[in-house]
Amino acid sequence: MRGLPGPYDLLYTLYGIGFHWLLEHFLADLLPLFHDRSVAVFTVPREFRPFPGLEGVSHRVVDWKTAWPKEGWLKLLILTKPVLEI
Repeated sequence: MRGLPGPYDLLYTLYGIGFHWLLEHFLADLLPLFHDRSVAVFTVPREFRPFPGLEGVSHRVVDWKTAWPKEGWLKLLILTKPVLEI
């Protein structure tokens, strides 16, 4: 990932990093792609708990209802470098 031409405004994964692959293992590779106004959004399992290593970024975990299955719930992890104001 370090070879990507970033920094990027938005990093987003749907059931990729954060859900199937632990974000803890990729965070050090993702942070160099951030600039001061970047936002990253990751789908994470309902059991997700913030982990050591998130100290360098502002983060918020948001519950969301899935379209399928109808009564399903998951979480989104939102990361930014500055403090989140949402």
